[in-house]
Amino acid sequence: MGAQGRAATMKKIPDITEQALKKALGELVRSIRDTKREARATDERVASMDSQRAQLADEVASANDRVDELQQQEAAIRVAMDVASTEKHKALLMTSGQQKMAKCYEDAGAGRYKSRASPSVVDAELRAASDKQQKIVAALTASMEQSPDLQPVLERILLRAVAVQQ
Repeated sequence: MGAQGRAATMKKIPDITEQALKKALGELVRSIRDTKREARATDERVASMDSQRAQLADEVASANDRVDELQQQEAAIRVAMDVASTEKHKALLMTSGQQKMAKCYEDAGAGRYKSRASPSVVDAELRAASDKQQKIVAALTASMEQSPDLQPVLERILLRAVAVQQ
């Protein structure tokens, strides 16, 4: 190969390299553009997910508020049920006592009732029973003051003790 051949060959190599560089540069520019586009899309997805997270956090807070409201309603309903149960129990005891008393009066009116004890013995036993009952009522009342959480149960027992007195 002559000097010209070598010079031509040397001239072609830089041209190929220059073309390869231009092509690589074009690919690099396109890759940078694609990367920027993907980065913008990723940023949009992240912003969308942040928005969804904030919305879900608001929904969770709202749900927690609703749960608190429902728990307060439940507590109020439980108190109302305890009061209603106590009133029902009281009414049943009063009705039962009145029915027993009516039965005694009916038996006495029909002549089926016969006293087996003397009036003085009955009075003495009645006073003793009344004293015991007053002590029980006082103890139950004191217990209700000391233990408010046991008040519904103790109140039912107290109602029973008062119902026996009547």
